[in-house]
Amino acid sequence: DFIGELRAAYAIKKFSVDFKPPNPFDANEQFQKPLERFLRATKGSQGKAEVKGPALDAEVLAEVARSAGATGNDATAFVLPKRGARAEKKRLRGSTVGFKHDEVDEPGEWTAVLLELRVRMERVRRNDG
Repeated sequence: DFIGELRAAYAIKKFSVDFKPPNPFDANEQFQKPLERFLRATKGSQGKAEVKGPALDAEVLAEVARSAGATGNDATAFVLPKRGARAEKKRLRGSTVGFKHDEVDEPGEWTAVLLELRVRMERVRRNDG
């Protein structure tokens, strides 16, 4: 939902993303990994990067948000949903991908649940869902 809201916004006025020590799995090479190296060099435990502008690039921010979510970090954005509207604060944390599955009674039924989770995660990584 968060990435979709970024892409659908008329304009993004402000975007911030939190970062923590390295988590190489799905970390963005151009953004998150250099910040993690900076954090390590300063002996910090966490940090935050923020950009502001009249209309920030939604695709770049969507990629950073995807990486933040995949590494367990948070992001926020102030978006204008349409021209002339007031800016709305949107947050990555709490914008989860999930699905409902009836209670699993048999051990073999876990296979279907795990396969569905794998499909959903691959869709998120490809930025199409």
